[in-house]
Amino acid sequence: MNPVVSNYSTLFDGTFIFLTVTSLILLALITFFMLYFVVKYNRKKHPLAQQLEGNLLLEIIWTVAPTVLVLIMFYYGWINFSYMRNAPEEALPVKVTGMQWSWQFEYKNGKQSNVLNVPLGKPVKLTLTSADVIHSLFIPAFRIKEDAVPGMKTHLWFNAGEIGSYDIYCTEYCGAGHSHMRSKVVVMSAADFDQWYGAAAPQGAVEKGLNLLQVKG
Repeated sequence: MNPVVSNYSTLFDGTFIFLTVTSLILLALITFFMLYFVVKYNRKKHPLAQQLEGNLLLEIIWTVAPTVLVLIMFYYGWINFSYMRNAPEEALPVKVTGMQWSWQFEYKNGKQSNVLNVPLGKPVKLTLTSADVIHSLFIPAFRIKEDAVPGMKTHLWFNAGEIGSYDIYCTEYCGAGHSHMRSKVVVMSAADFDQWYGAAAPQGAVEKGLNLLQVKG
């Protein structure tokens, strides 16, 4: 998977790696000291129990160190969350409606599609809702996910970094057709997107019917 497929790729991957490496280091330290103390204070070596006095320095270290670590994790989480929740003012607005069992995308000019078409390198803001039950829009390649809730509007934004087609899934169980509730994000060049965005609606009865079927699922 391309590491810069969206603006979140590097940001979120770095945080994920930091949390994973930190967790592995802590696991290794805890396991080491657990085995060390099991061997060192084995009953065969110390048949008579002894009272051990506390160690002030050690108690300060194991109190302060985890506190600092938690604050660092909180900082990374907060700046990532703040960045994710505040879309740029120039972002392209797209209304997203989840329904059993498809996605509908509506653009500012009234154009509708069952596929999310976006321009390369331009921020896109999605405003989500649901026509029936709770759904959850998930774009794995972009590292983003947001619930679509009936009677409520949620939002997220992204900036696609590479031309291509990327999967969209629903990750909230929404009924018998949940596993088939899939779509695509199609990232186009700015010129191709402008051409698609400004294209006239289908005129023939057959074309109109096919377009309506695709859009409404």
